Amino acid sequence: MTEKHFGFTFIERFIAPLFDLSFKEFITLKILKFVYILGIFINGLIVLFLILLGFAKSISNGIITLIFSPFIFIILTIFTRVWIEIMIVAFCIAENTKIIAENIERISIKEEGK
Repeated sequence: MTEKHFGFTFIERFIAPLFDLSFKEFITLKILKFVYILGIFINGLIVLFLILLGFAKSISNGIITLIFSPFIFIILTIFTRVWIEIMIVAFCIAENTKIIAENIERISIKEEGK
């Protein structure tokens, strides 16, 4: 893939929809992978902060936090994943509703022409 082709594809698929004032194309689905990775990174920072906070309070609190931190990370990541999936479902419903509306309009135009 050439640089020019990559640049054109990037502009066509991501930058151009940013300025689509009719909102016919959603960019949210295109950036959700990045948002999920960012969420996992933030979850890791939260758990690291909790571990440091636990050790700052006392050694025993730090050890307990260290033991439970993988579970906290997994729970936070599950919530992040569910949130992302709910967003995907909402946008898929919107896209499918648009397709259904277009098909109904097309069928009604054909029926009027008969």
